[in-house]
Amino acid sequence: MIKRLLSTNLAWRMSGLTYLTAVIATNGYYVNKGQLIRIGKEENNTLLKYLDKSRNLLEFGSGIGKNLIAISDHIKFGYGIDINPYYCRIAKILTKRFGIQNLLFFRYDGKSFPSLPKFDIIYENGVFERLPKEAVTHYVETLRKDFLSVGGMMILYFLNENAKHIGFTKRLGDSAYVFWTKEEITDLTTRLGLKQIDVHEWPMAYVYVLSDSDTLKSYFPHF
Repeated sequence: MIKRLLSTNLAWRMSGLTYLTAVIATNGYYVNKGQLIRIGKEENNTLLKYLDKSRNLLEFGSGIGKNLIAISDHIKFGYGIDINPYYCRIAKILTKRFGIQNLLFFRYDGKSFPSLPKFDIIYENGVFERLPKEAVTHYVETLRKDFLSVGGMMILYFLNENAKHIGFTKRLGDSAYVFWTKEEITDLTTRLGLKQIDVHEWPMAYVYVLSDSDTLKSYFPHF
């Protein structure tokens, strides 16, 4: 009963009412603000080679801003969008707390995206694991079509079956999460016309680096 209650949309949205509840809901356990950003830097360290200080980045499902704040020194400008308005509020407080000037956070309703420009990089981390696979297909297609610059890059995180029965999935149980195989991800990206640039196998997830254009190497010379 408790797990079912905690897995509801209402409980998830209300988890952002305070920093304490938000950080436990998104990080799995409590850490102070400085520790949160250090964790974000450690988690995103392997992805820094794909970033560029001349490029703008959109994070889909930015939560309380951990990832964007952690990589803010490695991009020109970052936008975060999240369905939880309380998370966006906390993210704004954290950027002010750390004196970061190149990030903005927006709330969206899960259907209509806010008015945004095109982006050189689109990043998602920890969102697709709570969405039906058909919804993931819709979001990836929409993000690519409406918000990715020609020659841009998508960095997408997919929870894999190594996460079953362990780690953070214990909180709500495996049934509350959606797990992906490499074959399913390849099918998804191929159908949407995305080319695989790189694949990272994290302990509980696959992180795919993708592009929809053959001009990636001219847009990101280090590739």
